[in-house]
Amino acid sequence: MNTCLKTLFLSIMMVLVCFLAMPSAFAKSSTILGSRSGQTQAEINACTDTTNYISSCSSAALYSTRNLFGTQTNSSSVYSAAYGFGHYYSISFNVGHGYYLSDWDLRGWPWQWHEHWQYRITADDGSHIYDCDIYDNSAYQNTNSHKFAFLWDCEQGDEIGNMITYPCGEVKARGMPLAWLHTTSLSSNGYSNPDGGNDTFIGFDGIAPWLSDPYLGVNESCKKFLHFFYEAALMDGYHNSINDALNVAAQSVWDVETFEGCFLDGGYYGGRMVVYGNGGRHISSVNGGGGGSCPTLFVWNGTNYAEEGLLNIHADSDITIRWNIKNTPILKNNFYSLKLKELDNFTSHVDQVKLYAIDKRDRLIMCPLVCADHSEFGDVTAKLLFNDEKRVNLTPTQSVNLRFLPRIPQDKISHFIFEINGFNQKTP
Repeated sequence: MNTCLKTLFLSIMMVLVCFLAMPSAFAKSSTILGSRSGQTQAEINACTDTTNYISSCSSAALYSTRNLFGTQTNSSSVYSAAYGFGHYYSISFNVGHGYYLSDWDLRGWPWQWHEHWQYRITADDGSHIYDCDIYDNSAYQNTNSHKFAFLWDCEQGDEIGNMITYPCGEVKARGMPLAWLHTTSLSSNGYSNPDGGNDTFIGFDGIAPWLSDPYLGVNESCKKFLHFFYEAALMDGYHNSINDALNVAAQSVWDVETFEGCFLDGGYYGGRMVVYGNGGRHISSVNGGGGGSCPTLFVWNGTNYAEEGLLNIHADSDITIRWNIKNTPILKNNFYSLKLKELDNFTSHVDQVKLYAIDKRDRLIMCPLVCADHSEFGDVTAKLLFNDEKRVNLTPTQSVNLRFLPRIPQDKISHFIFEINGFNQKTP
């Protein structure tokens, strides 16, 4: 072999060796973790359903997905999740018990007794995993990496964190956002004031509610919130940023306009959910199809049918949501005209629809449904009048035009609410 060929061969081999030794720079990973330690059976069931659902959404969004809920949630798997498995893009979720440790260090007795204050989450075997150890065992950080960590554990969003030098001389990272993201350059309110960076952390300042909690307005409301959030953020991430997904989830569960109006943001039991960093970023580029996996509502505004938004009825069976209409309905041939249309590749099953006019004294006045015209099957009014298991199916591109009778003069109306009962069992 001549010198030139030898040089070329060696160069190629060196490039291959370097390439194989590097982390996969453009892959993306999703790690789902959760501990059963100290949980009720109802909570374990809710966590199992949720981690499985997040896993499905992650896989559909083309993440390399690891669902490690249960026995596989240990210090090693947590370190790997925070490391992002060396991937350029990584998202992580953990659910379980969390707290902080206040431990007195006796070194330097008696005049330098001092307190070590660290945060911890619980492994499935009941052992503790500390923020400082997560930080120390997840060192690889590409300067342009994109990371998102969501910890559904008490206290883990109490502070962004910092490097602490204790009187004994030890230097430790304190704060779970710092431990998982390896930065303290995060907006303290990534929802209202996103910082435009690559990293986002969601956690709880104080107590985190159980996913199976029946007392926050809706039974298992937090479990449902997470399902809606991850579907909106991953299955329809082209349209929804992290903040948009928070809004979709809050609206779907508690019928509020934005995340800021829901139980989790407003505070409960001494705790509230916090967003650090950039809530304006997207963690998926999947295009759910003009708005997502459920029917989209349109309202006749006097000129055309204005798009209102996605009515998120994704569930295994009928659920009811209410939508505060933004575009003021204008009478068309003496009726309020609305339209439901399926814009994705799945089927919505609609059982009942209602339109309410809210007067200026905040009273709900129902506007009767007088006509429902399906784009393929014609008159389906009788099927949409009652919650009776007689559903109208909307397959891709199909629509149903709705007409409602006005009940009070337009100048006495404050706003309108549209109510839908049904489901869209979207399978990734």
